[in-house]
Amino acid sequence: MSGSITDIKGITVGHYTDKKAKTGCTAVICQKGAVAGVDVRGSAPGTRETDLLRGYNSVERVQAIMLSGGSAYGLDAASGAMQYFEEQGLGVDVGIGVVPIVPAAVIFDLGVGDPKVRPGKAEMPTSSLSGGNAQKVVVAREVEMGAKLLVASQPTRGVDIGAIESIEAILEDVKAKGVAVLLVSADLREILSLSDRILVMYEGRITGSMPVQEANEDTLGILM
Repeated sequence: MSGSITDIKGITVGHYTDKKAKTGCTAVICQKGAVAGVDVRGSAPGTRETDLLRGYNSVERVQAIMLSGGSAYGLDAASGAMQYFEEQGLGVDVGIGVVPIVPAAVIFDLGVGDPKVRPGKAEMPTSSLSGGNAQKVVVAREVEMGAKLLVASQPTRGVDIGAIESIEAILEDVKAKGVAVLLVSADLREILSLSDRILVMYEGRITGSMPVQEANEDTLGILM
């Protein structure tokens, strides 16, 4: 007996530390399910599914407890555990499948290491990502091909502000590395902020060409 929680039959513990980012996560696992309870305190708790652990709720057993860094972002670490249990067919039987129960809690450690690191599943299909994240994957994939010319057609259309900032930063970075970027966009703000030279097309014909220093929304609007 080592005096640890893994002395209890059926309980295992998995842990990962990202030494560079100075954060990580720990999963306390009971594949056959275990009864759990909760006592959440403090004025700013970071939790997921912990209400299920209160005695008056219908869910009686959990498959794991996830503890993570990363503040509220770290709660998504439980999604990886849920995927694993779903693949094993473990969880609450809801008739049309199983729903693994993985309550999670986090600590705020964003000021310790890299605050931009997020939990995720490397094997997650792009189709399951949000529009903004899927677009970032597409842009990153094209950039990694190492081409000397990158054609970016409407790269930020329909995505959120955070994704717009990430995608534009990627385009600025490849441009700084000497890659030629042909940006096709209807977003005047985007054109003016990223371009060195602007060509305006109207009904399939080029109606104007100018360096970005000479362009503004009025001059471009006239040409359009």
